[in-house]
Amino acid sequence: IKWFRGILAGRHPERARSDLDDTAWLVESGLTRDRGLLTNAAVLLFGRDRVLARVKPAGIVDFRVIEDAWAEGTPAHRWDDRELFEDNLVGTLRGLFERATRLLPQPFAFEQEGRSAARSTDFVAVREALVNLLAHQDYADRNRTARVLWFRDRVFFENPGDSFVPLAQMLEGGVS
Repeated sequence: IKWFRGILAGRHPERARSDLDDTAWLVESGLTRDRGLLTNAAVLLFGRDRVLARVKPAGIVDFRVIEDAWAEGTPAHRWDDRELFEDNLVGTLRGLFERATRLLPQPFAFEQEGRSAARSTDFVAVREALVNLLAHQDYADRNRTARVLWFRDRVFFENPGDSFVPLAQMLEGGVS
């Protein structure tokens, strides 16, 4: 909660409400019910293992690295490296960003002060895809989880569930 409120304070100080402690902030933000019980949203965002497992026992994201180029059909093996993110959404997002940072090439630029790391366009695109993966997951489905398949030459982001829009209409773009 402290990390999240710190980020919020940097972007929307009025919403971070630094005058409130964490418990009062959760109440003010609508993340508690009567008698101080946490909503499912609060548990998904900030909950710890035991309470989170009651809301989403299958985990949040199944991240699989397959060290081959993508090919039609099923790969010969299911993964070379796998991590099931079972933390809350804040922890999962931080873990996914860390994982993507390790897997993507790290460009650098020489500046007057020396070497400087820069975020690649690939990182920005992957970051946005990961945020979308979490934002559009059906958390009411307790037993299925989102999946990332990271091949040498492409990445797939999969959310279980059905679309309310046919594929052809999705590919056309616009508002659905």
